[in-house]
Amino acid sequence: MAEMPQVFPENIRHDRGVERDDVLSALLETVHLSGSVQFCFMPTGNWQTDASPSLAQMADGRTDPVSFHILVEGDCWLRIGDRRIELGAGDVILFPRGTGHQLGVGLDGMRIIPTGDLPPGPWRAIPVLNYGDGAVSVRLLCGYLQCDALAFAPLRQALPACFGKSRTAIPVSRGQ
Repeated sequence: MAEMPQVFPENIRHDRGVERDDVLSALLETVHLSGSVQFCFMPTGNWQTDASPSLAQMADGRTDPVSFHILVEGDCWLRIGDRRIELGAGDVILFPRGTGHQLGVGLDGMRIIPTGDLPPGPWRAIPVLNYGDGAVSVRLLCGYLQCDALAFAPLRQALPACFGKSRTAIPVSRGQ
C-alpha cells in the first residue's frame, strides 16, 4: 500500500509566507539531496568541452544526478545537439536527465574534458581546474546534485532535458 505524503505541494509556503503555485518549486523545497559534486572550471582562450554527459556519469548510481553549470564570470556558449545558446555571468543551467551538451568560447578551440582532470575524491575543498595560460575570462561552477525524488521515472521524464535562468532566453529542451 502506498504511503500518503506528509506535505502536499498546495500546502507548502515560501519562506516569506507567500504561497507557491509552481509545482516544481514546491517539489524542490521538499526533497532532500542524497549526493553532490561541485568543481570550479576556469579556461582561457578558445576552448570547448566534449559533448558527452560526463557529469552525470560521475554519480554513484543510486539515483540519476541533475547536472548543472553556473556561469560566475565571463561569457560562453552552450550547445545541445544543433542548438547554440549564448550564456553570460549569472546564468544557471540544469540538466535533470544528464543531457549531453558542450560549453565553449570561440571556434575550433582546445578540447577539454574537465571531469577527466578532477583529482580523486573525497575533496577538502572545491577543486579548481585551470586551462590555458591567458587571463581568466570564464569561471564556471559545475557539478551535479542527486535527489531520491528524481528516481521516480515519470517525474524525471516530465522534466525538460535542459532549463535554466539566464539574462537571455534559454529555450526549454524537451529532447533526449
